[in-house]
Amino acid sequence: DFWPADQVFVSSPTKNYTASMLGELLVDMNLPLPHFEYEQQKSFLSSLKTPNVTQTFCLYGYNVPTEIGYDFAQGISSVPDDVRQPTHVTDTDRGDGTVPLSSLKECLEWKDAGHG
Repeated sequence: DFWPADQVFVSSPTKNYTASMLGELLVDMNLPLPHFEYEQQKSFLSSLKTPNVTQTFCLYGYNVPTEIGYDFAQGISSVPDDVRQPTHVTDTDRGDGTVPLSSLKECLEWKDAGHG
């Protein structure tokens, strides 16, 4: 896991959610299918190892404000699904505008593992 354990991604009036609480967030949002899919893939994704490649080149842009935290001031389950939107962005990173820098830099772990 490359996100800090205390990094809050979603805030609501009743609870703050970190990356390790994704399953709980999906349940609280009353999203059974995404929750089921998440639970099915969670152990597989956590067991992935760095690829055994001879060279690794990490190419990405950064220093563009990239959203990583959201506030749902009206709650996450009290509104219809089609209007469930964050009230505002609570945190940003220096990513590429879509992907946070923390995620973009993950390929550097491959090089550090001696595969690149």
